[in-house]
Amino acid sequence: MSQPQKRKTIALGVLKDSKNRILIIQRTNPERAQGGRTLTWAFPGGEVEGDVDPKMEVYKEFLEETGYKVKVGELISQRDYDKPFVHLLYYACESEGVHQGIVENTEEVDRLKWVEIPNLTKFFTTDIDPGVAVYLGLK
Repeated sequence: MSQPQKRKTIALGVLKDSKNRILIIQRTNPERAQGGRTLTWAFPGGEVEGDVDPKMEVYKEFLEETGYKVKVGELISQRDYDKPFVHLLYYACESEGVHQGIVENTEEVDRLKWVEIPNLTKFFTTDIDPGVAVYLGLK
Protein backbone atom coordinates (compact mmCIF):
# COMPACT_ATOMS: atom_id res chain seq x y z
CA MET A 1 0.00 0.00 0.00
CA SER A 2 1.44 3.38 -0.96
CA GLN A 3 1.91 6.25 1.46
CA PRO A 4 -0.47 9.19 1.08
CA GLN A 5 1.12 12.11 -0.72
CA LYS A 6 2.49 14.73 1.67
CA ARG A 7 1.40 18.29 0.99
CA LYS A 8 4.36 20.66 0.51
CA THR A 9 4.29 23.92 2.44
CA ILE A 10 5.45 27.02 0.57
CA ALA A 11 6.01 30.28 2.49
CA LEU A 12 5.88 33.52 0.48
CA GLY A 13 6.58 37.15 1.37
CA VAL A 14 4.67 40.22 0.22
CA LEU A 15 6.86 43.35 0.34
CA LYS A 16 5.50 46.86 -0.31
CA ASP A 17 7.84 49.79 -0.88
CA SER A 18 7.28 53.47 -0.01
CA LYS A 19 5.70 54.01 -3.45
CA ASN A 20 3.10 51.30 -2.71
CA ARG A 21 4.63 48.86 -5.19
CA ILE A 22 5.08 45.12 -4.63
CA LEU A 23 8.30 43.20 -5.29
CA ILE A 24 7.84 40.09 -7.45
CA ILE A 25 10.29 37.66 -9.03
CA GLN A 26 10.36 36.16 -12.49
CA ARG A 27 11.11 32.44 -12.27
CA THR A 28 13.92 30.99 -14.37
CA ASN A 29 11.92 27.77 -14.74
CA PRO A 30 8.19 28.50 -14.76
CA GLU A 31 5.98 25.91 -13.05
CA ARG A 32 2.61 24.48 -14.04
CA ALA A 33 -0.37 25.35 -11.88
CA GLN A 34 -3.84 23.95 -11.46
CA GLY A 35 -5.69 24.34 -14.76
CA GLY A 36 -2.47 24.05 -16.76
CA ARG A 37 -1.48 27.69 -16.38
CA THR A 38 2.20 28.63 -16.36
CA LEU A 39 3.50 30.37 -13.24
CA THR A 40 6.18 32.79 -14.41
CA TRP A 41 5.97 35.58 -11.80
CA ALA A 42 5.64 35.03 -8.06
CA PHE A 43 6.13 36.51 -4.63
CA PRO A 44 9.57 35.61 -3.23
CA GLY A 45 9.67 32.55 -0.98
CA GLY A 46 10.25 28.84 -0.89
CA GLU A 47 9.46 25.40 0.42
CA VAL A 48 9.42 24.93 4.19
CA GLU A 49 11.29 21.73 4.99
CA GLY A 50 11.31 19.80 8.24
CA ASP A 51 10.67 21.87 11.35
CA VAL A 52 11.91 25.16 9.88
CA ASP A 53 9.87 28.19 10.97
CA PRO A 54 7.99 29.45 7.87
CA LYS A 55 8.93 33.05 8.74
CA MET A 56 12.61 32.10 8.74
CA GLU A 57 12.15 30.46 5.35
CA VAL A 58 10.64 33.67 3.95
CA TYR A 59 13.53 35.72 5.40
CA LYS A 60 16.16 33.37 3.95
CA GLU A 61 14.54 33.03 0.54
CA PHE A 62 13.90 36.77 0.27
CA LEU A 63 17.57 37.49 0.88
CA GLU A 64 18.76 34.76 -1.51
CA GLU A 65 16.29 35.54 -4.30
CA THR A 66 16.14 39.34 -4.12
CA GLY A 67 19.07 40.60 -2.06
CA TYR A 68 16.65 42.36 0.33
CA LYS A 69 16.70 41.88 4.10
CA VAL A 70 13.13 41.91 5.37
CA LYS A 71 11.27 41.76 8.65
CA VAL A 72 8.67 39.02 8.25
CA GLY A 73 5.43 40.02 9.93
CA GLU A 74 1.89 38.74 10.19
CA LEU A 75 0.43 35.83 8.28
CA ILE A 76 -1.80 37.47 5.66
CA SER A 77 -3.43 34.36 4.24
CA GLN A 78 -3.06 30.66 3.58
CA ARG A 79 -4.39 28.47 0.83
CA ASP A 80 -4.37 24.81 -0.25
CA TYR A 81 -4.09 23.50 -3.80
CA ASP A 82 -4.47 19.94 -5.04
CA LYS A 83 -2.47 20.35 -8.27
CA PRO A 84 0.27 20.89 -7.34
CA PHE A 85 -0.39 19.44 -3.86
CA VAL A 86 0.73 22.45 -1.80
CA HIS A 87 -0.16 24.59 1.21
CA LEU A 88 0.73 28.26 0.63
CA LEU A 89 1.44 30.72 3.43
CA TYR A 90 1.58 34.46 2.64
CA TYR A 91 3.39 36.81 5.06
CA ALA A 92 3.52 40.60 5.18
CA CYS A 93 7.12 41.84 4.95
CA GLU A 94 8.83 45.14 5.68
CA SER A 95 12.17 46.14 4.22
CA GLU A 96 14.96 46.45 6.75
CA GLY A 97 16.43 49.08 4.44
CA VAL A 98 19.33 46.87 3.43
CA HIS A 99 19.83 45.57 -0.09
CA GLN A 100 22.74 43.18 -0.58
CA GLY A 101 22.79 43.82 -4.33
CA ILE A 102 23.89 40.33 -5.34
CA VAL A 103 21.28 37.64 -5.74
CA GLU A 104 22.70 34.24 -4.75
CA ASN A 105 19.85 32.13 -6.05
CA THR A 106 20.13 33.13 -9.70
CA GLU A 107 19.32 29.61 -10.91
CA GLU A 108 15.74 30.17 -9.67
CA VAL A 109 15.22 33.87 -10.43
CA ASP A 110 15.58 35.63 -13.79
CA ARG A 111 14.78 39.11 -12.53
CA LEU A 112 13.04 41.27 -9.95
CA LYS A 113 10.31 43.78 -10.63
CA TRP A 114 8.58 46.40 -8.51
CA VAL A 115 4.94 46.49 -9.66
CA GLU A 116 2.18 48.94 -8.80
CA ILE A 117 -0.53 47.04 -6.94
CA PRO A 118 -3.30 47.49 -9.56
CA ASN A 119 -0.95 46.04 -12.21
CA LEU A 120 -0.17 42.78 -10.35
CA THR A 121 -2.85 40.90 -12.27
CA LYS A 122 -0.94 41.59 -15.51
CA PHE A 123 1.97 39.49 -14.20
CA PHE A 124 0.17 36.64 -12.41
CA THR A 125 -1.49 34.00 -14.58
CA THR A 126 -3.50 32.65 -11.65
CA ASP A 127 -5.83 34.56 -9.37
CA ILE A 128 -4.28 36.47 -6.50
CA ASP A 129 -5.04 34.81 -3.18
CA PRO A 130 -8.23 36.44 -1.79
CA GLY A 131 -6.60 37.26 1.57
CA VAL A 132 -3.60 38.82 -0.16
CA ALA A 133 -5.96 40.78 -2.44
CA VAL A 134 -7.72 42.22 0.63
CA TYR A 135 -4.36 43.04 2.26
CA LEU A 136 -3.27 44.88 -0.90
CA GLY A 137 -6.58 46.73 -1.25
CA LEU A 138 -7.57 44.95 -4.46
CA LYS A 139 -10.90 43.76 -2.95
